[in-house]
Amino acid sequence: MVKKIVRDPLFLQQKSEPATAAEKHIEHYRERAEHGCGLICVEATAVTPGGRFGKNHMGLWDDDQIDGHVQIAKACHDEGAAVIIQLNHAGLNANPELGEVIALSAVPTRDAAQMSCGN
Repeated sequence: MVKKIVRDPLFLQQKSEPATAAEKHIEHYRERAEHGCGLICVEATAVTPGGRFGKNHMGLWDDDQIDGHVQIAKACHDEGAAVIIQLNHAGLNANPELGEVIALSAVPTRDAAQMSCGN
């Protein structure tokens, strides 16, 4: 890896219904690669519709969502950066308006007032 900067996965909360990578996502990650990041970890990406924090949580549970992620990878690769993705399920922190909330434990992790991320 020539470029030594690693970009950690931050949750952009950019509107992306239906949870697909939009042009703003592609440009955001391309710019990070262009300006010196050698390894970019794409933001928390939900693996189920009901496993999202909010409506603006990008996903990768449907074939229709693949192309946007391919475009992110291509844009970063074109600028010389490697790309990985942070697969995510919000568990009990998932927004119940987006589907069934499934978690390993019934013990809440935070107050419901704090769960408004991306609504």
